[in-house]
Amino acid sequence: MKRINRFIFTVALGGFLVILPLLVLYKLFVWLVAVFSDTVQPWTGVLMRYLDINQTNAEIVIFLLLFAFCFMLGAFIRTKLGFWIHGFFERIILARIPGYVTVKDIIGQFTGGSQGMFRKVVTVSIADKPDSPRFTGFVTSEYGDSGVTVFIPTGPNPTTGLVLHTTRDRLVELDVSVESAMKTIISCGAGSGDLLRSLKIV
Repeated sequence: MKRINRFIFTVALGGFLVILPLLVLYKLFVWLVAVFSDTVQPWTGVLMRYLDINQTNAEIVIFLLLFAFCFMLGAFIRTKLGFWIHGFFERIILARIPGYVTVKDIIGQFTGGSQGMFRKVVTVSIADKPDSPRFTGFVTSEYGDSGVTVFIPTGPNPTTGLVLHTTRDRLVELDVSVESAMKTIISCGAGSGDLLRSLKIV
């Protein structure tokens, strides 16, 4: 009887693990649609009145207009003039918005569009013992003979974290990409085995 119960539970669990990613993606899609709907709500009402269409069609029209705008903006930025204007606008205004540079850098790491401000992937210890816990971090600045600044992001939201000023002897550089390290942070440590093989602890 125990074997039958165990078999039923194992099979059911396996089926659930197949469905779970689809449920997560569905929930994420529903959430994104809800966020988009709430964001464009004022414009939706305007289109519904003037074009005499329902809410769903109004949101589709707005989505297509936004897509067309992003396409034209992207095409303009690819020109020399657009590239210069975007760089000037970013330096003068956008870069001064708190958190803009960090969010842009993280997005750039995933899209491969930028080397970003993260120079190296490291683990860093804040204690003196050799076997003390270590944190995954990214070197953002190096100065003097041994000074270094490390950004230690928190999972699953890597846009927040700690800025640690320390010395190079507390760091162990990892031979992995920033993208790979960032994925383990977003997944709350899942996949860290491959990340830490160079430390010889796995």
